[in-house]
Amino acid sequence: MINRLLNPWRLRVYPWAALGTLTVCFLLILVASPDLITPQGVPLGGDYLVFYGVGSLVGAGNYASVFEVSAVNQAQKDALNKPDLNHFHAWVYPPYTALPLALLARLPYLPSFLLFTALMAVCSWYAVALIGRISPFIAHNRGPVFAATLSFYPLFRAVAGGQNTALSLLLICGATAMAVQRRDGLAGVCLGLLMFKPHFALPLIGLALLARRGKIVAVSISVAVACGLAAVPFFGWEWPRRWLISVVRYRQLEGDVNGPNLVSLLGVSEQLLGSGNTLAWAAAALTGIPLILWLCWLFWSKVARDQLVAESWAVAAAALVLLSPHSQFYELGLLALPMMLLAARQSWNAAGAILLIWLAAWTHALFHRPLVQPLFFLAVLGFFASLKLLRAPGTPTALPVAAD
Repeated sequence: MINRLLNPWRLRVYPWAALGTLTVCFLLILVASPDLITPQGVPLGGDYLVFYGVGSLVGAGNYASVFEVSAVNQAQKDALNKPDLNHFHAWVYPPYTALPLALLARLPYLPSFLLFTALMAVCSWYAVALIGRISPFIAHNRGPVFAATLSFYPLFRAVAGGQNTALSLLLICGATAMAVQRRDGLAGVCLGLLMFKPHFALPLIGLALLARRGKIVAVSISVAVACGLAAVPFFGWEWPRRWLISVVRYRQLEGDVNGPNLVSLLGVSEQLLGSGNTLAWAAAALTGIPLILWLCWLFWSKVARDQLVAESWAVAAAALVLLSPHSQFYELGLLALPMMLLAARQSWNAAGAILLIWLAAWTHALFHRPLVQPLFFLAVLGFFASLKLLRAPGTPTALPVAAD
């Protein structure tokens, strides 16, 4: 019975069926939102609304306005032509990221959102393709792996909800693949571009330093500096200070606004004990510091010797979600990297872990503003599942696979 359910043909069909079903649901929401407000009463596109609004400000030459909350909120109202809109999203990215968004903002809102969604789906495809360069199994099964990756609830919610987790996944997968292939310059480019989310990029750059991959570090810093300098003609030399002020302001409000969506150690601790609470920081440090030290040891002792390179980067990706001070549930899309490498093991244990994580992610849909985001436990489960990668692989023929 199980062999029939898990024969090679069906294993290829299941992911596409899941992705197809979710795509139909996405299209139905589009049809049900003729005024750009979903049946749930929130703006269509979710977080993309602030991306579009900021892009509109930059496109109009109002560069300094990206640091002003009132101007960003007004831009979101203007994007939907809804003067009474009361759903706003904060803008806390480095301002140079607004420059390409200005191009997208030249389109009307709905076509712009659909184009952005398509670009994020393409990022997911190429993330899988990059891992396929270091895994023959992923390369041979690229289509089904892509479908399983994009239909993974946190990543699908990010793509359909106007977030850029797929781009983060692409850059981390790119850094991983390039590090394995010893193309350290390209790995550094990936991490430098990832600096649009410095809470992800900086830890990985630090781990690359511990792995004695100096070229990765040098190139990533150079790319990040180049991006920062590109912003100077538009936002002035003081943009880092103004940006940091906006980040601090957002961090103070995040617990009240996004607390139920946070899945990081610090985010969950503050949700339970209060934002800025000393005990919350102590609890996060008590669990996070040993994890950081262990990751440092892993890269220093293994990756530096070209051992477990891909596996260590995948484990680090899973750990980032827990360690970052700002990780919302959709950032769990980064678990796609360790899950891909687990799938390449072709074992029943790996398949069971992947299926459990994929299904458990849907528990998010069962709760509305819970005290603690249930996907926090998925983040913990995903990290421990990724540790399986550090064990010696078993015989890779325990699961049925499609023939060439």
